[in-house]
This record gives sequence, C-alpha cells and structure tokens, in this order.
Amino acid sequence: MPSASPSILVVDDDPAVVAVISRYFKQQGWQVASTGEVYDGLAQYEREHPDLVLLDLHTPGFTGLAALKLWLSHDPHAAIMVLTGQGDMSTAVEAMRMGAECFLTKPVELDHLGAAAAAAVDKARLGRHYSFLRDRLWGVTSAESLGVSPQMSALADEVTKLARSDTPVLLTGETGTGKGWVAKLIHALSPRAHRPFVDVSCSGFSAGFLESELFGHEKGAFPDAVTHKIGLCEVASGGTLFLDEVGDLPPSLQAQVVSMLETQQFRRLGGTRDIPFDGRIIAATHHTLETAVRDGRMNATLYRALSGAALRVPPLRERSRDDLVYLTQSLLRDLRRGTSEAPKISTDAVTLLSKHDWPGNVRELRLTLERALMRSGSEQIQAYHLPFELRARGTPGKHVRMGDDDLTLDSVVKRHIANVVARFGGNRAEAARALGVTRGTIYNKLRDETPR
Repeated sequence: MPSASPSILVVDDDPAVVAVISRYFKQQGWQVASTGEVYDGLAQYEREHPDLVLLDLHTPGFTGLAALKLWLSHDPHAAIMVLTGQGDMSTAVEAMRMGAECFLTKPVELDHLGAAAAAAVDKARLGRHYSFLRDRLWGVTSAESLGVSPQMSALADEVTKLARSDTPVLLTGETGTGKGWVAKLIHALSPRAHRPFVDVSCSGFSAGFLESELFGHEKGAFPDAVTHKIGLCEVASGGTLFLDEVGDLPPSLQAQVVSMLETQQFRRLGGTRDIPFDGRIIAATHHTLETAVRDGRMNATLYRALSGAALRVPPLRERSRDDLVYLTQSLLRDLRRGTSEAPKISTDAVTLLSKHDWPGNVRELRLTLERALMRSGSEQIQAYHLPFELRARGTPGKHVRMGDDDLTLDSVVKRHIANVVARFGGNRAEAARALGVTRGTIYNKLRDETPR
C-alpha cells in the first residue's frame, strides 16, 4: 500500500510551470518528481509508482490526447490529472471518458489544483484498497457460485450477460436472499472489475446525511463542513455504485440520481462545479416498486431507468435441495476461510436444513451455520448442533437430541431469542419489537454465548 505521504509526478515541458507546481506540492507535504518528457516520465512511473500523475497534453512529440492514450496503454489503472493550456470541452469530455481523473486548464489556481489532486489520490487509494479486499476476501470468480439448479443456472446466465454491458440493473427479492452478492458478482465479471464497487445503504438515514455521503460536500456547505468531502458517487466513477434498498432513497435524492444518470455528472453539496460520473448503477430492493411509483414514493423516471434490466433473486425456500447443499458448503468454507481444513456437515443436519422454510433466507442460513460451527468446534456439524427450534420443527413426533446446554431455562431463552434474530435476518431491532423487549435485552442475553 502507498505511504501516508502522497506522491506526484509532474510531466510538463515548461520549467516555470514545473517549478511553481513542485514548490506548492512540496510545501503541502507531498513527494514530488518531475520531467519534461513523456517517455522519461513513463520510466520514472515504472520505477517509483507515484500516487498521481499531472500530465501536460502538449509535451514534445505529443498533441491532443496522444500522451494520455500512451500512458493509459501502459497502465489502465493509473491516476492521471490532465493539465493543458489549450483545452476545450470536447477534449475534456474525451479525456475523462478515457480515464483521466480531472481536466484542468492553464493558468490553474494552486489551491484548486491541490484540492483536486488530494481528491484524486483519495479515490485512487480507495480503489486499490477495494481491489485488495475483493481479491483476498470475496472470492467472487464466476456466476456458477449462485447455485447448481436450472433456476439458479438461468439466473447465472442473465448475470453473465448483464455483466458485459453498462446498463443499470435492478435486483429484486426478499430481504436476505443475496442481492448484494449478485451485485458484486455482476461487477466482478464486468470490464469495470478493476475499479471500485461502492455499496450504499439507502435505508435508515436522513436525506441530508445521504446527500453528503453520495455526492460529497464543499467546505462551508453547512456548519459542520470544515473541509471538503469526496462523495461515494465520485469514488465509484469508473466502477459500480450499488444502491441497496433504493426504494427507501428520499424523493429529493431520487431526482438527483436521475439527473446524474441523464447528464453523467453531479455537483457536491454547496459546490458550483460539475463533476463527471462514469459509474455503473446497480440497485436492489425488497419493495414492490410499481406500488411505490403509484403511491408517489418512487420517482417514475428512476424506476424506468433501473427496471429495464431487472433480475429477481429467489428466496431460499424456492430453491432446490441441491442448491441448499451447494450454498451450505460455500458458506461453511467462507466462515472457516483461512483454516487448513474445510468444515463438514452430516447428512442428518442437511436434511433438517432442507426442511426449514428460511424466512430470513441466505442471511438466516449463514447465521445458523455460524452458530452450529461454534457449537461443533472442530467436529463435523451434526443435527444436534443446529438450533433447537429448527430441530424440533424438522423432526415432528420424534425425540430430539439435546446437548447439556439445552437443559436450563436461560439457555432456552437465549436459543429462542437467537432464532427470532435469525428470522429477521440478523436485525436485532426488528427482533426486539417482535419479542416485546428492548434491543438492550437481546444484546445482554446473547453477548455471553460462547462456543460449545
């Protein structure tokens, strides 16, 4: 990962410009290198890997966008700000489309240059950190990870097709079905896979907070805005912006997203400058958006823009037993990632899992397996390692084997609370309302659970 002190390579054949810019960035604590030749700059870039390149388009031997094209052919992921004395709007748009982070014309105000450079470095570092997490943690490699049944294979085919395009996608389905996983899969299989996947939850936050998170803000935009902030739309440019629970996005922000989709640009809160947006939007919801449109809670234009490519992620109860077994093994491997031996599960335990209707869907299954792993330790997961309620419901009229920890009233209470939490997909606030207790009671009852 890059050092805390940012670094910049200035490529410009005007010594006076280089001197002024270099002195400014050094005063700001940056590491600065410079050259007047593009090919010499490429050699320095390969040796030193600076965070940012400030590239003058009109250096010896290069005109138009030739220098930018050459640089990006060597490293498509390079963070490059273009600086030119002969800029026009068409050149700026094409430079941004090609992958430049920013397009500035001479003479440039140094504080504006510094702010743009800091934003570009922040965005580039977030993108590299994202790539590291995606490659090391997600393990998203193919659409076959969705399942093995004909139903899930058909979904995998649709995912693969949509991954090749840039069209917005709407994922529908019940809470906990894995819509977020499908969104990540579409991104991972797309040409944008090397760029950030930015996940934004549209539920449970105020309109003001979400606006600042999505679009960023300028210094002084509101009383607490003591510095400028990069919005998640800016971070996602070039990659994918995932709007989870888009049906809960406040109407005012829905209109701003529509505008961004139509114009491919947006403004930070309190800003006056248009910022280009070259991101793909994937949205997800468990609501029926057609009803929300009729009720005035959903912007009709946004709904039409998203629903052109809509995929339904089926609930777990509609999937085949083969899919459940495949998913169970996949989740167990994920839960024990980094260990030398993959966890095993007995046939009896799988049979009980297949008899459950899984109202919390994949999220509930993951929580169930996580608890079973805690109880089994390093042993194979057996039926009696599964939650008591699931065992009792899955084996009617038969004796259910109980561990020693099932015998006390306190353990039964804890187990019931855990099962209710699982039914609500891990949402403890919803579980507390269903149980008629406070959320604090749930935390207190469950926090002492230890692996069995």
